[in-house]
Amino acid sequence: MKIEIKFNETYKAPIGSPRPRFKKVGRYVQTYMPTSYTKHKTYIQEQIPKLLTDKKLKESLYFYFEPPKSWSKKQKLISIGQYKRTKPDIDNLIKTVLDAANDHLWKDDNQIAHIESFKQYAEEPKIIMNVEEVEWMYKGTIEIKAKVDMKIKVPVEVNRVSDMYEEEEFYNKLYHDNKDKFLSEAEFVRVDIDETGWELN
Repeated sequence: MKIEIKFNETYKAPIGSPRPRFKKVGRYVQTYMPTSYTKHKTYIQEQIPKLLTDKKLKESLYFYFEPPKSWSKKQKLISIGQYKRTKPDIDNLIKTVLDAANDHLWKDDNQIAHIESFKQYAEEPKIIMNVEEVEWMYKGTIEIKAKVDMKIKVPVEVNRVSDMYEEEEFYNKLYHDNKDKFLSEAEFVRVDIDETGWELN
């Protein structure tokens, strides 16, 4: 799903999430976010469909900014399509959008398993979101001890790397799919699992 977030004279460009503010209320201290930020976040949320998906997600977030008005026409022209190296920081830009989409597009941003982003100059400010559901999250190869002095490598796909440590069903399926490599089920002995090199599918 592709979502385009546009800006106007009131909300002129993407902004990053600021640090929380603090105020004393009686004997207690409360945290709050600046009103300008919460209004900006609401403006973004109004352009995002309310789906409340609970699926695992893969997301890309691309932030586009107009070149500074102080630049010459030549500088502006050259900058279009180039990466922006100045503030706001990209992690704060991402946080603004994730906060806006929380409990709206998805239930919680912990559902996002993979994210990529950039910020660059363009003719008009905007944010492009690409969101897709993912079934299998990780794929790779694990090494299994088939006999005392023999090891084999088999490809696997799991929703979480931790599934390999926790779920008996995972091992039963792994044995069933590779039983031709073993003399008996008793000889299937789990050994070290190398998580390096695992890739999002």
